[in-house]
Amino acid sequence: MAATFRATFMVTEACNYRCTYCDVRKSLTAAGPKALADAAEFARKNAAGLLSFKFFGGEPTLAWDTVEKFVRDVPELSGRYAIVTNGTTLDGAKCAVLARHFGELRVSVDTEHEFDAERISALMLAHGLGERATYNLVVDPQDVAGAGKRLAGLAALGAQNVNILPVYFTKKWPAESLKAFAEFLKTACALAKAGRVRLVGFQENAGRDASLFNRSVFLDVTARAHYSDLVSTELGASWKKELDLGPAARLALADLDGARIAGLDGVVRAATARLEATCPGQKGLHRMMDYGSTYLNA
Repeated sequence: MAATFRATFMVTEACNYRCTYCDVRKSLTAAGPKALADAAEFARKNAAGLLSFKFFGGEPTLAWDTVEKFVRDVPELSGRYAIVTNGTTLDGAKCAVLARHFGELRVSVDTEHEFDAERISALMLAHGLGERATYNLVVDPQDVAGAGKRLAGLAALGAQNVNILPVYFTKKWPAESLKAFAEFLKTACALAKAGRVRLVGFQENAGRDASLFNRSVFLDVTARAHYSDLVSTELGASWKKELDLGPAARLALADLDGARIAGLDGVVRAATARLEATCPGQKGLHRMMDYGSTYLNA
């Protein structure tokens, strides 16, 4: 079976941040021993079909023992593991595990919290993670200027991988914020062309027809499987039934034929379109991300 799917495992719903733009469910619930065993069974059974296996939350490093046990027990995916983290608990011991087993590390950066870019960058370099680390730079319509300062700070550290993530759905984008974002994108693209940052993710985030949610298999804290991480959000909860794939331990990716996948993709596209229609400024954001992608790749 060719590797065509990406998997995401929400190891905990706990988080040490309360970001105003984040719609992912928060609670103290974490994956227990049965969920861990079921998710591991899914990963072993479907290893040949997985491009990557991402740990998500909440803040997944708050359940680090679970993450570490998983990668130790399922070596079949070593090098294809990924994680999304706010970086607050990263240290040398965790980075050693990341360097050994992980192919991708995403560090979230916003303007609502302090971010020690020098500390994180130094950890990445010390453990050979520089090329594998990407900073997910959140651009809030209420503080586009602050995102510009964060970008400048990353550029000062030299050629960091940066993924620009404007806030979708949970906040309105008034005309003045869209204008500021256009200028932000021009600056970001200029920095990229000068070799001071590497902008990644433009193609996956740009375009009216592109889903804003990863089309992947999402395992919740009980190891129930769904198609797309749309279901991890409060806004996406109403589509859980339509995207349900059953218990992860019983799921064989090879059994998802083209017709089934096309139907699931259709649900995700329809859900995304409905969410876009409820939030002012979404069309403007898409146009600007298209502009950035076109300019950068010209």
